[in-house]
Amino acid sequence: EVYRVDHSFLDTVEAQPATHFVPFELQLTGCPIERHELLAAVSSLLRGTVPELPAVPVCWECKARENECRVIQHHAVCCGAMTRAGCGARCPSHGVACAGCRGPVEEPNYDANITMFADRGISWKEISARMRDFSAPAWMRMGLEGATDSER
Repeated sequence: EVYRVDHSFLDTVEAQPATHFVPFELQLTGCPIERHELLAAVSSLLRGTVPELPAVPVCWECKARENECRVIQHHAVCCGAMTRAGCGARCPSHGVACAGCRGPVEEPNYDANITMFADRGISWKEISARMRDFSAPAWMRMGLEGATDSER
């Protein structure tokens, strides 16, 4: 037996982002970050200005590229409506729903997005499970955590 049945011997803590421990003046989001954003940020900082980061959701980039909507046409749990743009809608452009790796857009309309998903038979639990790896904890703290299906 490689592992014991009792896992209490593992002394672990919940993973936290670096911003939980160290203050940041600038954060480039994405997994991985986009090369053009890194170069623009370095250039701006060298000039003494503050880099401008996208303030629109990935959905905006999807529409600009004339992609089919992963939610409307495919009933997929796509996080593009609540995720910061800047990736060129890479995942949806390759037929994959956005996973939210760039983190939440500054002003997501959570209620409208939850309603949009619910109208297509997608529960808030499916949404939070899809976003779990990148941004669900922040979004769940804003009202999804503890809600019941009847509340959504």
